[in-house]
Amino acid sequence: MEASVLAIRGIFSWPEAEKVNAQLFRATVHAFVAHILEKHKNPDDINEALHKIGRNMGKMLFVTYLDQLSTIARDVKELSGMNNMGFKFFFGKTFDEIILEESDTNITIKLRIEDCPICRDIVLPRRDVFFCEPMAGVFEWIGEQLADYMGVKSIRCRETRCRARGDKFCEFSFFIEKL
Repeated sequence: MEASVLAIRGIFSWPEAEKVNAQLFRATVHAFVAHILEKHKNPDDINEALHKIGRNMGKMLFVTYLDQLSTIARDVKELSGMNNMGFKFFFGKTFDEIILEESDTNITIKLRIEDCPICRDIVLPRRDVFFCEPMAGVFEWIGEQLADYMGVKSIRCRETRCRARGDKFCEFSFFIEKL
């Protein structure tokens, strides 16, 4: 039921919310990627730097999003809905597919989007760099803030596929360890 409350609040908050200009956001991330590519040669270092940028962005976005909706996710299923609505809140698009896989000790969530507003029209010179990794950092930081509240031990998020690398869609994978 709470997920529907999130959706309803998101719908009503959307017209009043400040929007992110996707083209400006892409240009900013592109500038970061170009700078980091010059500075680092190791793809793990590049992706980690992009991830850290996203984590820092997540601090501000989380406060802004909560201020608008005043509701947070109470469990992992609601987290995927909250991230979907948050993505729409800031970029005007929802994910095409949300996949939830659960075992006794772990949960994996995959958020997939084919027409990603972050990397639209971007082609990276290297397939080992994930252009949308800052968004994974945003998702991870927000998830970590809610981990205790949701009753999970840890949350990690990485971009595991990216259209800018030539993949069919962008995919953000959450790796959640249960208590």
